Amino acid sequence: MVSPFVRRQRLATVLRELREERGMMADELAKRIHYSRTKISRLEYAYGRPDVPSGRRPNYGQ
Repeated sequence: MVSPFVRRQRLATVLRELREERGMMADELAKRIHYSRTKISRLEYAYGRPDVPSGRRPNYGQ
């Protein structure tokens, strides 16, 4: 069984890779999905627990 910590780390890595693959800076993504730059950083580096509303998930890194 994978721990919640490991799952958060994996999610963070995937989110960061999606953004980077699209050549998008974190500031640009933050503006696009109406989050702060700090929030993006916390999501991408697994600080705390992610609480991304489901309506914003498809837009991450697009």
